[in-house]
Amino acid sequence: MLTRTWIDNVTHRHPVLLLAAVCIDSAYRNQGMGTLLVKEALQRAKRLGLAAVFVVGDPAFYARFDFRPAIEFGIGNADQIEDQYVLALELIPQALQAVAGIVRLPQ
Repeated sequence: MLTRTWIDNVTHRHPVLLLAAVCIDSAYRNQGMGTLLVKEALQRAKRLGLAAVFVVGDPAFYARFDFRPAIEFGIGNADQIEDQYVLALELIPQALQAVAGIVRLPQ
């Protein structure tokens, strides 16, 4: 699932997408289903034309899709989640380069 959210900074609100964390039933794990779901979600996100996708999840899993800690882009979160678990992926190269701020994660 992709949800619209935003990054707030002092001058602008930047629209981005939040990818719901992927969870596969243990009977179906290690068969590539999670990878297929994430790839499909990212393809859809690109078609929507937004600059970036965020996810809160396991850095080891999402790194295979080039997600990086959002804090590396100068983007924190307003929900007191440890920085290592709030990950960002630029759908448009360098889209987050000058967007430092706080990402708002829907409740």
